[in-house]
Amino acid sequence: MKKLTCNSLGHEDCPFEATGEDKQEVINKIYAHAEVVHPEDLKDMDDEKKQMLDDKMNAAITEE
Repeated sequence: MKKLTCNSLGHEDCPFEATGEDKQEVINKIYAHAEVVHPEDLKDMDDEKKQMLDDKMNAAITEE
């Protein structure tokens, strides 16, 4: 099981944790969460910034 926390991406006050069988499932859950709770983070995000965020998320995903 893979896990990624919103806290590990810079939102220290956010307790959200995404878990899944693979990295893509976890990343999809984090994006869905961000669209609702942290939309300002995704606003005006171009392809380069999205790739940087994807790289950061991939590096921060842990194995449970």
